[in-house]
Amino acid sequence: MKTQAIFFLVVLVGLIPDLHAHHNLRAEFGPFESETVYAEGRIVGIKWGNPHVAINIEITGGELAVGEKWQLQGHALQGMTGNYGFSEEDFVVGKNIRVHGYLNLRGRPVLFPRALQVEDGPMRSAQRYRDFIDIANGVFEDTNIVPPNLNGATVTLLDQEIVQRLGEMGLLDESGRMIWPAPE
Repeated sequence: MKTQAIFFLVVLVGLIPDLHAHHNLRAEFGPFESETVYAEGRIVGIKWGNPHVAINIEITGGELAVGEKWQLQGHALQGMTGNYGFSEEDFVVGKNIRVHGYLNLRGRPVLFPRALQVEDGPMRSAQRYRDFIDIANGVFEDTNIVPPNLNGATVTLLDQEIVQRLGEMGLLDESGRMIWPAPE
């Protein structure tokens, strides 16, 4: 009986190809409204897959020490491609990258990107909840960050104060989802 149970468990785990532990990004990198650091680097490695897209860079400038190796830990694959519109072709070993990112709270050399710019492309958002906060605070335009499609996005993880402000600005529909770009 014990052998059958072990065999069943092994088969079950084998049928789940991407079984990985997941963690809360705010527990790893702080609240959405946390300060970010700016770094420039050269891409030295890429893992385009789940549980998170990972881009390894060597720092060439910005607020981190030149020559250090850091990892940009992005969203899961569906988040990077679906929510934010990034593709694997955007990131190529040897290309230059600029990032505004959240520092890892445990002191690991890992950043969670707030926004990414590859070569001379636009600085693109990788954190829509921060976009919502910046919109509610009236500072989003000052960031020069190109947002993903925010229209219809849920704001459920935001503080009530931010949600209330977005509602007062007429940026939430009747079901509480974002209306962006803002109605004219």
